Amino acid sequence: MPGFSGTMIMQSWPNIYVANKTGKQLNDIYFTMDGYTKPDVKVKKVKSGATTITAIYNKGYVGTRTLYLYHYDESNYKCQYAIYDKLVANYSNNIKVTIKDIKEDGTLVLDVIIDYDPLKTH
Repeated sequence: MPGFSGTMIMQSWPNIYVANKTGKQLNDIYFTMDGYTKPDVKVKKVKSGATTITAIYNKGYVGTRTLYLYHYDESNYKCQYAIYDKLVANYSNNIKVTIKDIKEDGTLVLDVIIDYDPLKTH
């Protein structure tokens, strides 16, 4: 690549952008998928108005899987949401999850963009 002097790293698994639009700090947001054998991916905190990025390893899995986001509410009840139900082992694009609100019962209001391009305005 002309003019590029660094090491080029090819993205090999999905990056997950987590945007917090709730007005409150979010803690302990997890990502997993059907049959996931590694520890679930944890986002420790996302400050109000901030976006953080994580990734989930999806190589070596056969077939189509569902990607989930989950968290525990104030009563320690697991709240789980299907984010993408067509995740395959060769998927390496970006996914953006915008957490727009927290309902009174502790559940989240989400907006998901599959094949998210952080360089474009959506």
